[in-house]
Amino acid sequence: MKDELILKDSYFTENNEFTLQKTKMTDFWKTIISEVSQTTLQRFGIEHLVNKVDGFGGLNDFKDGGDISTVHNADKGVFVDDEHRQRYQLIYNKDTRKKYYEGRKTDSNDTRLATQRKRLFQNENVIDGYTGKNLSKDGSTHLDHIISAKEIHENKRARLFMSNDERNDMAVDERNIVPTNSSLNQSKGEHDLDEWLDKPSSKDKSQTNQERFGINKEDAHKLKEDAKSFVNDKINAARAKEVTTASISRGVKQAKKQIVGLIFYYGQEIIVDSLKELALTWKNYSGIKQRLFAIKECGNHIKDKVITKIKDIKTIAKDIFNCVSEGFISGVTACIVEGIINMFLTTVKNVSKLLQDGITGLISVVKLWIKNPENLPKNELVKSSIKLISGILATSLGIIAEESIRSGFVAVFPALTFLAEPVGIVGGILVTGCLSGLVLYIVDNFGKIVQSIKNSWETIEFGLANSVEDIENRYQMLVSKIDEAYQGLLQQIERHYKKLNKLSELAYDTSMPVGEQFNASISYARATGVNENKILHNLDEIDAYFLN
Repeated sequence: MKDELILKDSYFTENNEFTLQKTKMTDFWKTIISEVSQTTLQRFGIEHLVNKVDGFGGLNDFKDGGDISTVHNADKGVFVDDEHRQRYQLIYNKDTRKKYYEGRKTDSNDTRLATQRKRLFQNENVIDGYTGKNLSKDGSTHLDHIISAKEIHENKRARLFMSNDERNDMAVDERNIVPTNSSLNQSKGEHDLDEWLDKPSSKDKSQTNQERFGINKEDAHKLKEDAKSFVNDKINAARAKEVTTASISRGVKQAKKQIVGLIFYYGQEIIVDSLKELALTWKNYSGIKQRLFAIKECGNHIKDKVITKIKDIKTIAKDIFNCVSEGFISGVTACIVEGIINMFLTTVKNVSKLLQDGITGLISVVKLWIKNPENLPKNELVKSSIKLISGILATSLGIIAEESIRSGFVAVFPALTFLAEPVGIVGGILVTGCLSGLVLYIVDNFGKIVQSIKNSWETIEFGLANSVEDIENRYQMLVSKIDEAYQGLLQQIERHYKKLNKLSELAYDTSMPVGEQFNASISYARATGVNENKILHNLDEIDAYFLN
């Protein structure tokens, strides 16, 4: 009876556990299906139409290496555009020097060295910038680059962040140009000023260039440092300009996306929800007349909701302001963060998309924690934050998956290119919906899941511990039984041979009475395995055996 009760209790426990697991799986799949359905509505709604616009939506707004140039990316052959590529890969030679580092003719102010020298000769005295001596106003007076054209060109940051015209203007700027005599200029050439000063003169190896031309080393060094500081400031300003321009551009794009998201939210709130309600009640209507009437009523409800929403202009304006500000800040932040990352690692556009959406979600989470409009407790705030970020990232992963599936489909089935778009969309929907549903289910049931994992682990741990112990106990038990059996066997063998030995002694003991000796011989024969029909049991059998 007790065993039956145990079996019944075990059955009901297992049955209840099975029912519980079945319920959990049902809830899980309901969550997944709901999210896939919601993603389907979104994917084929306003968002899909906006993504069709050239250069807006999906992965079209992102590029490998981000929107900000870095030397690391340039060395890897990754550029924000072809203009940056061309000037970064520009080879330095005599023609390059003459075209890009000796000034350019402009409508307002000609910056060419020849023109600058003519203006310089209008002064009463022309002083050598290196020696302090007076210079003649003829061809023997040159204008020298303190930081040489070659040095400027070989500066990777200068080529990357500054246009050809910007570098040209910087090279011939009065803060990098000094008048000097032709001999000194030709001797210095493209050398670094400090290094050139200490080199032996080409005319007399016993003196340095400093000694030959009578240059004050400290004054020359200050000239170089001032020019170097000027050049670095111009390069940094050009880089800051590119960072600012790229960040603002990304911020504006993200602000537009946020507004589109707001429009979709309004559309879903008004149109999608009404159509959803109509779809759920559709089967309750019979006949075309009732269904047409239901469609008309649905349209009236949508119209009324639209009018009500438009009248609430304050809320709309507030929502738009929030969307624009959040979108702009997230766009600028993501662009700068990505630029920092690309100083060390080259990002791909998929990562750019995830980074942008992750920062957008993070800003929304910070706003949620600061304002907490519904006065949620901390545990609910954490859940809402996780749902918010995961939903955004799931959408990003869905878009990335869609692009990958589409391109992969075209590569494998080039003859079915027309199917690539719908196949990609369906794949993206499934990825987004399943990921969103999975995260939502985990967040909502986190405690239960952790407890289930804990229980499962305890069961596994208990089973493993018992199994090891059980094996060890069984082993010891078997060893002891083997020992017992072995010892018993030896004892049996010993008893058997002792018995045989005793019987043998009795069978051959002539001092015993004949009858006892005969009986002993019979017992001995049986003990040694002689067949019963071959044993002689009495005198008659003995006579018959010997006489026959």
